[in-house]
Amino acid sequence: MFTTAVDKLLSQFFALSAEERSCILEVLVDSQPINNSDGVESFLSKRLDVSRSGRPACPHCGSLKVVKNGRHRGTQRFICRDCSKSFGWSSGSFFNHCKKEISQWFKYVECFMDRLPLRECARRCGISLDTSFKWRHRLLDGLQKIHNSVKLTGVVEVDEVYFSISYKGSRKFSAQHAGREPKKRGMRSTKRGLSDEKVCVPTAVNLEGKSTGVVCNLGKPTTGNLKTALGCKILPGSTLVTDSLGGYPLLAESCKAKHVQIPSKKHKKGIFNIQLINYYHSALKAMTNIRFRGVATKYLNNYIVYNNFVTFAKESFMEKIKILKNEIFTIGVEERSFSVNISKRDPLPLLKDQYLL
Repeated sequence: MFTTAVDKLLSQFFALSAEERSCILEVLVDSQPINNSDGVESFLSKRLDVSRSGRPACPHCGSLKVVKNGRHRGTQRFICRDCSKSFGWSSGSFFNHCKKEISQWFKYVECFMDRLPLRECARRCGISLDTSFKWRHRLLDGLQKIHNSVKLTGVVEVDEVYFSISYKGSRKFSAQHAGREPKKRGMRSTKRGLSDEKVCVPTAVNLEGKSTGVVCNLGKPTTGNLKTALGCKILPGSTLVTDSLGGYPLLAESCKAKHVQIPSKKHKKGIFNIQLINYYHSALKAMTNIRFRGVATKYLNNYIVYNNFVTFAKESFMEKIKILKNEIFTIGVEERSFSVNISKRDPLPLLKDQYLL
């Protein structure tokens, strides 16, 4: 006869299988509050590759010949015996040049997964609007690295989606180079149809919840555009289901995949259709155009990955949180992802002629 609720919980815990107990312990460890004074150091020391002495590898040359080199503002510093460079736990990591507490990052991850507006994220996490914007894109840059390894197999639905070119937030827009005056969000393009005022995003999804898409060209895509965007993402032996666009047969041939092409004005061919990719496009446009009220074209690739991860991937909410904490937070960050560089990022190559650089 158990007398306390704790005893009952313990009895239920030990009645579980070893795998179930391991999952519960992992969740409990992840939910433990981290001391804000050394949160990043404590977090990274448990997750990064370290030598037997418990010291991180040198982020500059990868050497393990590392010794302690004092502390700076309470944070342990190290020096590499091979390249003689000094570094800390966060050097070269996701938290490089980040001065906020890690508990704020964990709150921000939850806001990120809920697709909250930047202002609401800033309010909940106690940060500025500018910091909220830069944190979002630092996370999205990390997701891009994971997305680069995504490969699709099985039944793969392929289609393209179009977005009007957006210069949102730009101070370098040139009406002379762009050939039109700036317009507010929601206004129609000055040219009808699939003109050079729209960017094409070839996309592909499969039944396993994997998806890919990238800004490719202006207007209607050529076979070369499709191969550039999707050719390396589709594995041989897959079955491509597409609409009647002329470039898809050659794309399927280059990918060594079977091809099912649905005729124009038809919704399916046998058991095959493209309803899943149509849903994917609807979700992507709803997120970019409605929830976030339009996004700048130069950031569109990041928001495509955002939709792929948060909306379309089949992992549970907690599994996605774990991916962000254990994979995104432990990868290296490129200089382009530093906070001071995100808003200064160059436009996509296909739009450079329309900016004053």
